[in-house]
Amino acid sequence: MNYNSHTLILNDSTSEQELESIRKDLENIGIQTEFEIREIHGIVMKLLRLEIPVKMKNERNAGRKRKNLGSVKTEMLEKEMKHLGRKEVAKIYGVSQATIYRKLKEAKGNHNEWVN
Repeated sequence: MNYNSHTLILNDSTSEQELESIRKDLENIGIQTEFEIREIHGIVMKLLRLEIPVKMKNERNAGRKRKNLGSVKTEMLEKEMKHLGRKEVAKIYGVSQATIYRKLKEAKGNHNEWVN
């Protein structure tokens, strides 16, 4: 299970009873909490750290599987598209034209010289 961490700065007037009530409510719905009092530059701060469970996308691995081009250099794929055309290149790799463009865009966005 993955968790997102968040830190809340509480109002200085928050009582111990209110804090304990908040913690119990959060823990009842599966959110782990940790309370901390910190002094920063002479200011006392009440911090409440939350660990919120996050369900991973496609955790069950359901749905249509992504097509893979294998390992192809970005530069090579662009040259093939220039000389053969996008339709022919898509046919060669057994994917749609949209998949070719998406994979190129992902590789360029990640500054990766390989398309996977």
